[in-house]
Amino acid sequence: MPTLIPADISPYRLMYYSLRIGGYMISDLKPWPLIYSAIHLFLMLSLGILSVLDVIIGNENIERTVMAVSFFAVSVHSFEKLILMASNKEKIKGLLERSYIGENL
Repeated sequence: MPTLIPADISPYRLMYYSLRIGGYMISDLKPWPLIYSAIHLFLMLSLGILSVLDVIIGNENIERTVMAVSFFAVSVHSFEKLILMASNKEKIKGLLERSYIGENL
């Protein structure tokens, strides 16, 4: 079975490609990465709102309430990282390029 990731890829290149394929490191204004990022952002926000609604409605099951609060905390943290990465993408790309000299990202 062929894989998308070669076996001899460096960790820096793997991280850069993961961020780029995930839609976080958009270098040009092509429509598909922007659409993918917008969908990802919408899904993260909607799941966060649904977890808050799950807590507000008040379930009798404590396990489900703890799970909803935990998911909300994780989604806020992920959303914060998404915004920070989007606002500092040029700095991150520069750090990745400098961290492994000779490797073209």
